Amino acid sequence: MQFFLAIILILAINSFVESSSSSSVQQCFSKGSEGFKGVTYEYIDSAYNANYMNPLTDQLDQMTFYEAGLFSADYINGQVFYQYRRNENSIWEEGKLVAFKSNGTQYFLDSLDGGNCSVGKIDPETQFTIPPLDLVSQGTMGGVNVDFLEYPQTNNYTSNTLIVNSDNCYFMSSNCHNTPLYPAGFSLITFYNFMDEPDSQLFQLPPQCWNLNLDSTQSIQKYSKSISNIFPNIGKY
Repeated sequence: MQFFLAIILILAINSFVESSSSSSVQQCFSKGSEGFKGVTYEYIDSAYNANYMNPLTDQLDQMTFYEAGLFSADYINGQVFYQYRRNENSIWEEGKLVAFKSNGTQYFLDSLDGGNCSVGKIDPETQFTIPPLDLVSQGTMGGVNVDFLEYPQTNNYTSNTLIVNSDNCYFMSSNCHNTPLYPAGFSLITFYNFMDEPDSQLFQLPPQCWNLNLDSTQSIQKYSKSISNIFPNIGKY
């Protein structure tokens, strides 16, 4: 089984905006993804010397890479889709991942066009939700008013900030920085074509993923280098 995959990913937004537009005080994700349907978006991730806990070795690595991909999450039904193409050390890698909370199963394709499929059980501690986020500050990106939201600190080697549109809570950017305990490093993610609902078609498995025997239990982060930065609650630390 090949353990490629990168980032991602991610998070939520939708008709929750009713409360967001009624006040200048933070409403976005103050209760995490409670009441949110899900999200679908494209992204670009640029990382330099970013801390990453390798789930294969349980060792902290520093990684430099460029990645682009597509992410969709269904918070109500507990489903995640993630595809990526990443360049690390001048080597291109790509893959797709589909995960289902209902039966604790994830499927990995080692190519964006067909490819071989592997199946495994998800780590029981995997979360398919966003934790409550704290408002750090407010500002603008271009002419757009934005909120800077901070993820709960779950380790001593990274800090994560999500920047969202103040009016509708759509994702704008995500920043992950190494803490002062470690050498400087970061991961910067920019979101595109954001939709505040999941794309149900993306969760359909291709024929090569049917009738496969399960591999050992593993974390979604086993496949993803940057999914922990934009959706740090999707896998255990």
